[in-house]
Amino acid sequence: AEIEKGAEKARFGKLGLLRSILTEEKMRMLREIKESSPDSIYELAKSLKRDIKSVRENLKQLEEIGFVKLKHLKIKKRKIKKVKPLLVVDKLNVVIEFA
Repeated sequence: AEIEKGAEKARFGKLGLLRSILTEEKMRMLREIKESSPDSIYELAKSLKRDIKSVRENLKQLEEIGFVKLKHLKIKKRKIKKVKPLLVVDKLNVVIEFA
């Protein structure tokens, strides 16, 4: 399977790896990011009715493969930093070759 964005490509040698990356919950998360553009991981977790820790872990996996970007934002007059999830890839083509 390949993931393309312009000249960027990711190859997955085993279909099991692709399945582990594109779970039902992660697909739901990507859809929610695209449709509602949440301002933070907390806001995303709240809208999905999921635990923030598991959402953060899923986002890190999706960031590693280039599906999302986690943008770190400072909030003025506060020491708190927000992390805004941004969708990088909005289309996925899967090609399975049988050699």
